Amino acid sequence: MKTLDVMVLGGGPAGAATALTLARHGCSVALAERSDYASDRAGETLPPAIQPLLVQLGVWEQFLEQKPAPSFGVRSAWGSAELRSHDFIFTPYGSGWHVARNHFDALLARCAAEAGAQVYSSVAEPQIVEKGKAWQIDLSTRGEHRRFQAGLIVDATGRRAAFARKQGARRILFDALMGASVVFPARESTPSGFTLIEAVENGWWYSGVLPDSRLIVVYMTDGDIYARTRKDGWRAQIDRTRHTRLRMNLRDLPFSETRLAAANTSRLDRVAGPNWLAVGDAAMAFDPLSGQGVYKAIQFGIRAADSILRRNGYGGDTSFQEYADAVARGHTSYLKSWYQFYDLERRWRSAPFWRRRNNRGC
Repeated sequence: MKTLDVMVLGGGPAGAATALTLARHGCSVALAERSDYASDRAGETLPPAIQPLLVQLGVWEQFLEQKPAPSFGVRSAWGSAELRSHDFIFTPYGSGWHVARNHFDALLARCAAEAGAQVYSSVAEPQIVEKGKAWQIDLSTRGEHRRFQAGLIVDATGRRAAFARKQGARRILFDALMGASVVFPARESTPSGFTLIEAVENGWWYSGVLPDSRLIVVYMTDGDIYARTRKDGWRAQIDRTRHTRLRMNLRDLPFSETRLAAANTSRLDRVAGPNWLAVGDAAMAFDPLSGQGVYKAIQFGIRAADSILRRNGYGGDTSFQEYADAVARGHTSYLKSWYQFYDLERRWRSAPFWRRRNNRGC
């Protein structure tokens, strides 16, 4: 049985940032990821401000070597049928970036391994029991079984918050947003360089170009609305858009299987215990409209690692509470902006999707 300081469950940006930071500071840490990073994940637009975080992690040069597609800004039809532009050229860090999430996540996990973390992929659901003041973790991956003992567990399992919920933490949901995404093959006329956001009666649309010039298009709506309207077909929903439809020029164009994913705003009522922490979407999950998901995952992954290091050093028992307080402040600040942004769209205030977001009493 291997003895660890920390076991990280989940190898997305939050888990990898936590493991990487801990390993660089001499902690014995392992990271367990369910996937093998091979399958496509929804594309992501990273904001320009991601640069200093990736520099802090020491992965900026490796990130650029992946040749991410630059995003020069956001064009949105929100609150009006006309497009408005927000250009990144006016930010201190220049462009944002369109990335393929599976490649980006794999990069962070690989850098964590290079820093000294033990990284395991294709891991089945781990078996975890508490043994005194430590955790016993049994991992199965590719037919091999391993047993670890760790003093601390970091839950980075996304919105499932699989481990934290078993410790009694409760997930608080603010909406039922989900995303239905498809990917269109690359072609010479694929428009690039910007993210497009378009509000419609039943939700809103996101589209952006992946680094390999494929176009990802995502329909964001509530789960019950999607269930009622899916019989109309994905193309019928596209036909109700204006700018998104024009961007794709759908005539006779094939596209991938539709992928569904939760995109709700939610948080845990408790993000830390005596010997565990939750990070990333497990702790608090953001509406993709905010563009904060990956940024906040890395930011709070680094902060979680710092809390662990301080608890093992001079921070004592207060470091986890300080982390929890920082998460609470971050989510409160996000909610304020979230309410305000949805309130800007008033064309369909009586439609269920928008009524749910505009009748908050705040």
